[in-house]
Amino acid sequence: MSGARVYFIGGGPGAADLLTLRGARAIAAADVVVWGRSLVSEEVVTEHARPTAELAPWPPLSADGLLDVYDRARRDGLTVARVYGGDPTIYGWVHEEIASVTERGLPYEVIPGVTSMAAAAAAAGCTLSGGMLIVARREGWRPLPPGERIRDYARHGTTMALYMASREPHELQRELTEGGYDPATPCVIVHRTSWPDERILRCPLDELGDRIEAGRLDHQTLVFVGPGTEGVAD
Repeated sequence: MSGARVYFIGGGPGAADLLTLRGARAIAAADVVVWGRSLVSEEVVTEHARPTAELAPWPPLSADGLLDVYDRARRDGLTVARVYGGDPTIYGWVHEEIASVTERGLPYEVIPGVTSMAAAAAAAGCTLSGGMLIVARREGWRPLPPGERIRDYARHGTTMALYMASREPHELQRELTEGGYDPATPCVIVHRTSWPDERILRCPLDELGDRIEAGRLDHQTLVFVGPGTEGVAD
């Protein structure tokens, strides 16, 4: 197992040049590079991986296939770069993979990345430095505990950044309104931030559901709502 190591790398929001220097160096040092195709652009990997590295995009790699990679790393002393979209610790599954590599006795390092929230705010011109900011996600395959639903956070009336916002957008709009936001509260919708097909839309809260549905926006959609969105141009 001499030399075996796993890097959990934040690949950034999409654009290859938003990968951190530390992340790029870890990819360049890897024998095997694994990345999720839906959230990480291929250029993030191919611009930095060495020619002899094994490239394993997911899909077609499966969860079982990933565990096989970790088994081979332990057996053959391989360095593995596991590249996540955004930052590995933000709404990812890195804790489960850390448990897997720890069970195998593999040393690891988590390398932070530029989050989609930071990239989206920069692209849209949102000001997130005034007062409190709440970062939350929609309820989905992972249930939210009591007191941590969107309507609970909306009671604060401050700026919110909402991940996975395209799921049931009219329900999201209803939760925000029932939580206390005025229907005229400004919102900014950012889809696939930093990718070539990035879209930025602005609307009042009472149009949020319609705008997301009309745009046919997928899970790579982030919504800002509240005072931090004021002044953003459509």
